[in-house]
Amino acid sequence: MLASPMIVYAATQYVDGGTWNYGVCHTMNCGYSDYLHPTQYHSSTVIHPTKGSNYAEAYAGYWAQAKVYNIPPTGMSYYYNVY
Repeated sequence: MLASPMIVYAATQYVDGGTWNYGVCHTMNCGYSDYLHPTQYHSSTVIHPTKGSNYAEAYAGYWAQAKVYNIPPTGMSYYYNVY
């Protein structure tokens, strides 16, 4: 699992055999963490310190997509996990 508690607008990383997209939506009204792994069950999470969090799980080959809406684009943490 990797955490990224930094200010980003959008980033893509190829980690642990999958693709991880995370950051602030282009409309600036949500934060997201999307993770895709081709062969393993996996998850993604995005956390905002005052607006809460969202968590998603997915089977191999499908995107796990987590979003938190209506937030200022600061102070978010992004995570993914492979099981």
